[in-house]
Amino acid sequence: MAKYWHFGLFMCLCLLGQHMSISRAQEIATGCSSQPTIIPGVIEQSLEIGDLTRRYRLYVPENRDANRPLPVVMSFHGFASSAAQQAEWSNWDAIAEREGFIAVYPQGSGFPPRWYNGINEFTNEDDLRDMAFVQALLDTLNATYCVDNTRIYATGFSAGAGMAYRLACELADRVTAIGTVGGAYSQLPGDCMPARPIPIMIFHGDDDQVVPYDGRGTLPNIPAWAAEWADRNQCATNTETLPTPESVIGVQYSDCAENADVVFYTLVEGGHTWPGQTANAPAFLVGAVNQDIDASETMWVFFSQYTLENTP
Repeated sequence: MAKYWHFGLFMCLCLLGQHMSISRAQEIATGCSSQPTIIPGVIEQSLEIGDLTRRYRLYVPENRDANRPLPVVMSFHGFASSAAQQAEWSNWDAIAEREGFIAVYPQGSGFPPRWYNGINEFTNEDDLRDMAFVQALLDTLNATYCVDNTRIYATGFSAGAGMAYRLACELADRVTAIGTVGGAYSQLPGDCMPARPIPIMIFHGDDDQVVPYDGRGTLPNIPAWAAEWADRNQCATNTETLPTPESVIGVQYSDCAENADVVFYTLVEGGHTWPGQTANAPAFLVGAVNQDIDASETMWVFFSQYTLENTP
């Protein structure tokens, strides 16, 4: 009889150990393991990747439940800009505080700061350093904070929008949806072949003199580029006209695979600017700022519809 008692005890311990292993694995997968006390607000951080030190700016909301996984919005600055300037122009911090998500502003490398987002008129050889940076950044956030890996979104301005585009094409297993403003979209080796249909919201001024609405050189025609995304997402060919102010023309491609809609806003007489930004920008260089629509607020409503299922 004693040997059966010992066998039963052995089996109970094995099952308990298995349960603890599963629980720990689930904990790691959600990013909600035991965490140090996190001070909310603006945090400046860096990562060592190879021989490069990469920097990024975080906004961690005070309005959060430490036991609830938080969404993440990454926002990439434009060429020769900075993480701090992107935070100021896009105002994601205020939305993050109100809605309870982490806002992340990666910093480009070099001088002036730039992104390696594919092949373009300035870069004729592909470079994967920024893709490595983003993946390491996501891993770091997941290890440090309680991150909802099913709700990671990417946005960007100009060349930063081109970086968000690259993530959609090559990291669709981690990025749920993207939003772009004044996008300078580069050509990718092997073309854009996302692992899944990915929702996208696009803003572009039809008077953008920096990244022309009708395209130039390696830069695509923006309406055609939006239509290509709709085709990539297997959307219906007809579009729905969205209710907008007179200074904005909005169309939506719906009935897409996995409900991955494509929304495209044309900013009438809009320049190379972030719609709704309140920070001063030199109008003689970048053109008019559309104040009739707020790109960040509109993107967040769009993003909130989508989660990435079956995220490892």
